[in-house]
Amino acid sequence: MYQSEFYIKPTKEVPEDAYWKAMEASINLRMQDLKAAKAHDENLQILRKEYLDQLHSLIGQKNLSAYLTLNKKRIEDMRSARRQCPTTVEGHKELEAIRRQTVEKSMGAIKQLGIDVNKVKILQKTYKDKARALFLETIGKGETVLDNPSHEVKNQTFTPPYSGFAWTWFGSRSRGLPAPATDRWINVDTGEIGNYTSISVNGADDSDSSSITYRTALGQWFRMPSIGQVRIRVGFEAIDTGYSGSIEHEWGWSEIDLIQDVRVYAQVTSPVASERIYTRFQNPRGLRYHDTNEDTHSWEHERFSPDDPILDLNITIPGAFDRDTLVLVVVGIETYNYFWSNDCTVRSNQTQRYLVREIGLSSTGG
Repeated sequence: MYQSEFYIKPTKEVPEDAYWKAMEASINLRMQDLKAAKAHDENLQILRKEYLDQLHSLIGQKNLSAYLTLNKKRIEDMRSARRQCPTTVEGHKELEAIRRQTVEKSMGAIKQLGIDVNKVKILQKTYKDKARALFLETIGKGETVLDNPSHEVKNQTFTPPYSGFAWTWFGSRSRGLPAPATDRWINVDTGEIGNYTSISVNGADDSDSSSITYRTALGQWFRMPSIGQVRIRVGFEAIDTGYSGSIEHEWGWSEIDLIQDVRVYAQVTSPVASERIYTRFQNPRGLRYHDTNEDTHSWEHERFSPDDPILDLNITIPGAFDRDTLVLVVVGIETYNYFWSNDCTVRSNQTQRYLVREIGLSSTGG
């Protein structure tokens, strides 16, 4: 799954060759993202097959048919219950009672079949860790750096309207899972950026997985005043930073690994593309939500409130440019929403929406 768009406003101040270099660079960057998304999707399918093969081997050929029949019936019963129970308080209580009965029945069946639950849990943890590592090495990749000290000198401060925008999302999901729900906010005239993602699974099976990485960013042209690296100072204001979700335990050996996260990034994309540099907002409430609790529960939090002060971040981009070089600087946020689940119903929602009040650009050469 992949979608992307890149836009730069043509202006008299920007030469045509600089404009076309920026467009070519955007295509090359999108090809890199496509390769990462493809690698994640292909390797995830390999991991899932390996896990299922080992799980079935652990259960044993003698018990496998009975286990698969029980698991299939459990999925069908829970799907039927969700359709039939009304969306009221009483309906929720009724559904919760059915879920608890399902878990108790599964525990009894597992015991009767003589399946070693501890060995299954060890196997699940092994592949849960492999799946997370794969995600962070491909579509969740990017080293996070600490803030640089505050820059007192800014050669030029830009406010809306900015020069352009870019957005990209890519992800992967197990066969049969619903496609992610997405939305975005991006406006060069106001400086608004942000995105919403929602991933889920109902009628959970063995080794369900879904993930989405979403970037929304603004671009700004800048002519280097001296030879040096590009130094960036960005002022963000939070609009909506909620993240929420729920996990429902449905089987005797349910397992979950869920991550909701947001980072700020900056990059020079023209005349040559630099590496993408990440940093984080400073927030005592925490930014990265990591959930491994398979027991039934839900959560709803805000990372920031509209009353929080403007969030200033400083980033220096590796790679020097000559004086008078026209560079295109991209500043934005990257969110990711991810889970690997065994026999859990999962809903994971995240909104990250900000105003970029100003972008201060300078050269390390002064």
